Amino acid sequence: MRALWRSLVALAGGLIPVAGDTMEPPPDEYERQRARMVESIAALARETGEEMGRAMLSARVMAAMGKVPRHEFVAAGEWRNAYANRPLSIGHGQTISHPYMVAVMSDFMEVKPSDRVLEIGTDSGYQAAVLAELA
Repeated sequence: MRALWRSLVALAGGLIPVAGDTMEPPPDEYERQRARMVESIAALARETGEEMGRAMLSARVMAAMGKVPRHEFVAAGEWRNAYANRPLSIGHGQTISHPYMVAVMSDFMEVKPSDRVLEIGTDSGYQAAVLAELA
């Protein structure tokens, strides 16, 4: 799966930094940040449950959000903000959607493991990587 993410990032504009571009935190720090991001998404889902028609997002979607390394889909200069629940610039006037929206869109799709998903205009590839975890 990591190779798929790297391929998506490369196709989306080569945001994979060259070694030495910036100081990258240790991998366990990204895991902690992803865990906090998932907690934030769950809290927002509870807060917006009435508007969405569901009080929580599926466990599969939440697991996918906790697994996909969002920092690999943004420029090295944005790594420190990668797990903030907000959109981030990916260059060329485009942004990577904030994690809550990616989770909501993925949840509403109700992707099953046997499904095939074609996403057009993946921007950074982050949404496609989350969907790949579900299909």
